[in-house]
Amino acid sequence: MFSSSILRQKKATLNMTRHAQADRLLELIGETRKPPSLHALTDLVRSFQHAVPFENISKLLRLEKPIDQRIPSLDEFLDNIERFQLGGTCLTNNPYFLDLLRHLGYDAALRSADMGEQMGVHTCIEVRLDPASFLVDVGFGAPFFEPIALHRLPVEIHQGPRKYRIAEEGDYPRIHVATIEGEEEILSYDVVPGTIEASGLGHAIDFSFRQGATFMSCLAITKHFPPDRTLTLRDLRLTERNSTGSSVTHFQDLSAAEKCVREQFKMPQAPLRMAARILSENCGVHPFGDAPRA
Repeated sequence: MFSSSILRQKKATLNMTRHAQADRLLELIGETRKPPSLHALTDLVRSFQHAVPFENISKLLRLEKPIDQRIPSLDEFLDNIERFQLGGTCLTNNPYFLDLLRHLGYDAALRSADMGEQMGVHTCIEVRLDPASFLVDVGFGAPFFEPIALHRLPVEIHQGPRKYRIAEEGDYPRIHVATIEGEEEILSYDVVPGTIEASGLGHAIDFSFRQGATFMSCLAITKHFPPDRTLTLRDLRLTERNSTGSSVTHFQDLSAAEKCVREQFKMPQAPLRMAARILSENCGVHPFGDAPRA
């Protein structure tokens, strides 16, 4: 009896914690609790995309932590949004957005995806709103501001000279998500059949932190602004895209990039210099010239 009482108390405490975490994330993205619906889901996706950037600053800051602490806890993820205007990559943004959706009553699952020959290194979300299923991806840096109806594929989303094509491909059809500029497919992933849990992402996490991995070799931020403006900083190169076109700006040094992140990305507390130092000291990559001082 005593043991059962303790278990009930722990369960109640856990539920209260999850409720508070969900409310905090909703507040951070400017949303409130609403019953599950396509309209409400669209609001959640759009608000999360506009409030939480796709970036690897937070990833680089975890590089010096023990291996089992490479992925921030949900509370740490929320702290990073609130204090530093950070977000993460597909290994944080999608799993934690999934947690929110499930807490709000959505029938949602995490999906794994292959990127070229690299198996299971990306994540996305499938949301089922009877009788339809929708693809949601808030961890790709793409302007996917609405759930993508899987029964209406192929779908194309245009932003300046870049387009994103979501289609079923192959003899055993997989959902293929491609980033295309001109006629060239520059980045893509294929959604793997079946669902996974965040606890099963060990391979993807290890792969993403290996020496020479994409986000261990550069400093990158992508942030979306309403209604359809996207800014991407990749080292000293800033790209701006919207529905009418795109432009590119090259910065001279880290100080100029920091000013851009403060003023244009609206991320005044983002620890860009600290991330650049970690990138230089741990990865031997100097995207801004000499290793910066923290």
